[in-house]
Amino acid sequence: YVAGDNDIVTTGTFKYAYNWSGTNATVNNVVFTGTTSGGNVGTAPYDIVLAGAPGNGWPNPSIGAFFHTPDGITGVYGSTILPSAAFVDGTDKILVTLNNLTSGHTYLVQLWTDDAYYDGGTVTITCGNAVTLDKNKTNQTGPGQFVTGTFVAGSTAPVLTLAGPASGGNDKSALVNAIQVRDVTVTTGAMPAGAKALSVNSNFKRATVYDVRGRRIGIVENGRVPRSGRAGIYLVKSAASAVKIVKQ
Repeated sequence: YVAGDNDIVTTGTFKYAYNWSGTNATVNNVVFTGTTSGGNVGTAPYDIVLAGAPGNGWPNPSIGAFFHTPDGITGVYGSTILPSAAFVDGTDKILVTLNNLTSGHTYLVQLWTDDAYYDGGTVTITCGNAVTLDKNKTNQTGPGQFVTGTFVAGSTAPVLTLAGPASGGNDKSALVNAIQVRDVTVTTGAMPAGAKALSVNSNFKRATVYDVRGRRIGIVENGRVPRSGRAGIYLVKSAASAVKIVKQ
């Protein structure tokens, strides 16, 4: 459930983020550009394109600013990002296309669905697999939910389908308050900031070794490679009093 500014992920490299209030909003140092478009979002070539699913009563989502600030959520997160949304009515669906991605790169996407105006309702987001979000924790003015996921971009832009329940009135409709996309690709050839090369015969005493995906593979003792590792170059980076070694 939505809890506060720290919901907003800052991992990797910022790609783009939008909210549907029409006003720019910065939360956790991430700038969500305000838009009121129910179709093309951003400037051409558009970052995000919204459309209605085939058979929808509405060709494109509408923009609503009548959603209330959810209880307990302060700052522009609660007052700007969450009270507005792109939405469709009833059982219609929203198709969200994420553009301007690099094939082969890994991306993190966050999507919010919060409605503190109507009572209840969920939104199911499908793109390969599916997740269902609660639009309102208390069926009154409590906060909704957000989802965070990753995917590897291909040659075709991914399309997320947002749908409300199979039946119901406007309070059951699909909506999206905000979207953030970040590039979290691991570049094995790049040395992170603050790191230095360490040869395997170094006199470094003891540290944990991780591979490039952050998985622990063993312990370095007196410069010797762990049995589960290979000879090669390691990257050493200090973090407070601990030392982390990333296998190169």
